[in-house]
Amino acid sequence: MFALAPGYLPTRIAITTGTISDSGEGGAGFTLDTLALPASTMLHLTSGRLDWLSGRFVHFTIHLFLRLFTE
Repeated sequence: MFALAPGYLPTRIAITTGTISDSGEGGAGFTLDTLALPASTMLHLTSGRLDWLSGRFVHFTIHLFLRLFTE
């Protein structure tokens, strides 16, 4: 089982609440992510190669993680 924070995405709720401006700029100095970030992360997590991460908290992007620990 995995829990995933999708990143800082420009959603309708974020724009409506003012977290992200209508022009798509992030508030509080955050850089916006794209949908590719959670999509590719979930693809890697469900591939079976990272089953040992189940139930653990990891604060990395998956690409950095794979580069650091699989080479």
